[in-house]
Amino acid sequence: MTDHKPLVGLFNPEKPISQHISPRMLRWSLKLGTYQYEIKFREVKHHQNADALSRLPLNDVKLQIPEIRDILYCNESEEQFLITAKDIAQATRRDPVLSKVMWHIQRKDTVLPYKSIQFKPFVNKIQELSVNAQCLLWGARVIIPVILRPRILEMLHEVHQGMSAMKAVARSYFWWPGLDEDIEMVTRRCEKCACNKKNPPVAAGKPATLRPWSRLYIDYAGPFMGTNFFIVVDAYSKWVEVKITSTINAIRTIELMREIFATHGIPDTIVSDNGRTFVSEEFEKYLKLSGIRHIRTAPYHPSSNGQAERFVQTIKNHLKKMQSSDINKNLANILLHLRTTPNANSNSSPAEILMGRKLKTLLDHLHPSDDNTQKQLNSDEYQIKPVRSFQYGESVWYRNF
Repeated sequence: MTDHKPLVGLFNPEKPISQHISPRMLRWSLKLGTYQYEIKFREVKHHQNADALSRLPLNDVKLQIPEIRDILYCNESEEQFLITAKDIAQATRRDPVLSKVMWHIQRKDTVLPYKSIQFKPFVNKIQELSVNAQCLLWGARVIIPVILRPRILEMLHEVHQGMSAMKAVARSYFWWPGLDEDIEMVTRRCEKCACNKKNPPVAAGKPATLRPWSRLYIDYAGPFMGTNFFIVVDAYSKWVEVKITSTINAIRTIELMREIFATHGIPDTIVSDNGRTFVSEEFEKYLKLSGIRHIRTAPYHPSSNGQAERFVQTIKNHLKKMQSSDINKNLANILLHLRTTPNANSNSSPAEILMGRKLKTLLDHLHPSDDNTQKQLNSDEYQIKPVRSFQYGESVWYRNF
């Protein structure tokens, strides 16, 4: 029921939404479109039930008006940071520790007679302390009394600078025992600084596995050059397997993994991102039946699967630079070079680490020892087989064709 008659036409559920309706009315029409309702008009004099709360106010509500001093305190809070030398001098005379230290400094005493731990920071600095305008100084730095230290820290942290910047500013103007610790505490407890600070440095990576083909990183690259690439990287040896496929569903992924595992065996752990293929029920069931542990990377943290991500970029960059249009030929050449290139850290190629031997390439023909080895193998080939000999009159079996 509404007392506004134009709304009956605008919100009528049996009529389409007008194309010239205002954005606010459009939002209300879309909201009401999720309900089944009838809208009717009722005159204002008969439409008082909707205004019942405004027509029946509570009589016993007591408004609590704040006192004047509270309002004035809020208005003058912006000026509470200002601290002058006169304020410091007045607070120093009332400070139980600084007042005694200043009393001895004014009398040029070279030794403080106090054994309390509160006076210990001033005992070693007694020769460097002085008094100026009833303020205690350490060199050119003013020593702040305890009561003013929170306000000084607020002034220092007004623009939310870091620890190093705050310490540098403080060392130019003032000092008190434990100043550095207080600055660090203020910075660590600041909620705004914590919300806007940079991410902590990434921890150094630890060895993921201690043997070859135990931990694999997998990922899909593509669509690229009209197809997709399924990439598998061994975390220990950096051996890479790449399969070209037109589909990237779970069934095709399992088929490709079976082909790879038939050559190198079944791994212990597989690391992947949270793609639909890798989180599907079929894929998880296959890994479970194969006894493979599946680790999925954290959202917005692709570096957890950094091995596969890095080789995705490597394969793409190499394919872009190849002149031939035969993608299978190019990929085979790229994989051969990647598998035979020594690693900068271990000085061994992925093939040596995974298989325990070097893969022969075209570059091996450059060395003269390669031809001599081949000739030696050819000359010794007939000596390996035993030479048969027969005597006259010896019975033999022969094949009759």
